[in-house]
Amino acid sequence: MPKDFKDIPFPEYHTKPDEITKLYADSWAQVTKEVYKLTGLPSLPTTQYNAIQNGIIAALTAIFNSLRSKALSLAIPMITDAYLNGLAYSRFALGQYDTLEEAKRNTPIVNRTRLNKLITDTQTDLLKATNNTEENVKKMVRSSVATAFRSYDRNVKRSNMKNKIQEELAKRTISKRLDDSNISIIDAAKRKWKLNTYVDMACNTKIATSYMDGIREQALNDGSDLAIISSHPLTTDACLNFEGMIISLNGLTSGYATYDELKRSKLIFHPNCRHFARPVGGIDMIPPSYISKHETLKNKYDKYKQSQS
Repeated sequence: MPKDFKDIPFPEYHTKPDEITKLYADSWAQVTKEVYKLTGLPSLPTTQYNAIQNGIIAALTAIFNSLRSKALSLAIPMITDAYLNGLAYSRFALGQYDTLEEAKRNTPIVNRTRLNKLITDTQTDLLKATNNTEENVKKMVRSSVATAFRSYDRNVKRSNMKNKIQEELAKRTISKRLDDSNISIIDAAKRKWKLNTYVDMACNTKIATSYMDGIREQALNDGSDLAIISSHPLTTDACLNFEGMIISLNGLTSGYATYDELKRSKLIFHPNCRHFARPVGGIDMIPPSYISKHETLKNKYDKYKQSQS
């Protein structure tokens, strides 16, 4: 077991949703390929353009259906791993095992209901974004073709129809290039993200939440409630004001800010946040230097809350 407080490392759980990121990138490449079939066509009557457009819409439906199915499946092991690591870290930090690896081998997942909710929440986030993106891509295809047809009816030669369609697609931010700067996904709030940025944000945020939920649950089961917020060398935002603060993981100890409270504030434990919390057996286990730092941070946070009230 750890000899003293400093032998217990702060949690550092980092994983990349590489499989999901690649899945979305590959799917978007397929989407773009289908959409740009409209610009590689010979001069055709309007009825044939309509038939081809309908075929492309059907192909897009198949691509997004496959994306949904695979993404939802990949979310299960990703979140399960994060949750289990949180459970194990809590047991290790509280001195139940000599190493984190040993804790992982010996820590079961007891609360399947909580784990299933974490998985479902992650799947829901991915599903909303995918559905919104599918809707907007299809709308863009129909709108681009319709606008090109209206121009054709007025003054565009049939031989220039594909150029007009390409022009309309370009106006709607679909590009032939498939680098990250041109891959976008639209979330439930209709905000546009780079695809890899969105997937990393959504998945890493859920991973962090699952990891912290594992820590909190295991600490609760073991009769511990206090924890110290970790530090991260790359921190430049408001999180700096919380590194080293002692918090109540589950709201069972008065006089300390709770994890849920701080998460709601969005000052820390926000989307893409790198911070976690290290459980401790009790306040008497924390060295005076840590308590002194906590008091400074707590006073600053209390003043902030007063200014907001």
